[in-house]
Amino acid sequence: MDDAITEYRCHTLEQFVWATQSVQDLDPAEIRRIAVANYSLDRVRYMYEEYFEMLSGLWGRGWPELKPRTQLDWLNKTERIEKDQTCQAPKPEAPTAIALR
Repeated sequence: MDDAITEYRCHTLEQFVWATQSVQDLDPAEIRRIAVANYSLDRVRYMYEEYFEMLSGLWGRGWPELKPRTQLDWLNKTERIEKDQTCQAPKPEAPTAIALR
């Protein structure tokens, strides 16, 4: 999943508070579209197929056995965001000078 598109990835309390306040900026339709593209049955069947083939490879020669492979497409996710968009609250503006009387 991608920060600021489908989620906010946070590490500190301040970031979690900011993400909670900003969750309304996420687009539910876009989140669903990306989730279906990456995790629908049509998509995950290849992941399960690969997993069970890996398990079956534990018998016989096991780890060192090389099988013919033409691709690793099941590893690819759709809609990856190239730039790092971690959940960072906007920097506060510098305080303005207050005239004291």
